[in-house]
Amino acid sequence: MIKSDHRKKCRDHEGRSFDSIEDMCRFWKISSAAYQRRIKVYKWSKKKALTFPAKNNGGVACRDFEGNEFRSISTMCAYYGVYRKTYLYRVAHGWTVKDALLSPARGGYDDKEA
Repeated sequence: MIKSDHRKKCRDHEGRSFDSIEDMCRFWKISSAAYQRRIKVYKWSKKKALTFPAKNNGGVACRDFEGNEFRSISTMCAYYGVYRKTYLYRVAHGWTVKDALLSPARGGYDDKEA
């Protein structure tokens, strides 16, 4: 797995130059982990990733394929018995929300690990 260089110079969506991704995220008051997740997993634009308010309730609210609302992706995945990382991988690779939540994992799901 290739890791991002958080010390590499970068620019925000408004053209400001920063010495690193960490410095840019600090300026916008967001963790670099949240920024990276928003860019790589959620495929958000740089502007949305930097300016969308972070929630303190444990994640980004979401809905399943039936329209049920969950306070976070983690709680939705726990409800369906799917690891959050498995769900995120599947969705990032083109799976529908329904298939990502209902298809069994190869190794199974263990409630103690979730």
